[in-house]
Amino acid sequence: MRMAYVGNDTYEATIPGQKAGTTVSFKIYARDEAGNWAVSSTFTYTVKARAPGPGAQPPVRMPTIWIASGVAVAVRVAAIVTYLLKLRR
Repeated sequence: MRMAYVGNDTYEATIPGQKAGTTVSFKIYARDEAGNWAVSSTFTYTVKARAPGPGAQPPVRMPTIWIASGVAVAVRVAAIVTYLLKLRR
């Protein structure tokens, strides 16, 4: 990726986002107007997990048996309602 000149002898570039725990390594290659090249050392950093914002709640986790039981109850209620509606006609 190319770096952009932002003034005051300063250049910047953005490294694309990575998943938490990823170690990113990068070097900077520079060339002056005379065509001379310079290469930096390798820099690294590890991406940390984003801290939850204010008031953030942890995800709700439900045991699979609760979900399956809820679905079974909903199906039975729907069947009973359908049966009762057919009786009314």
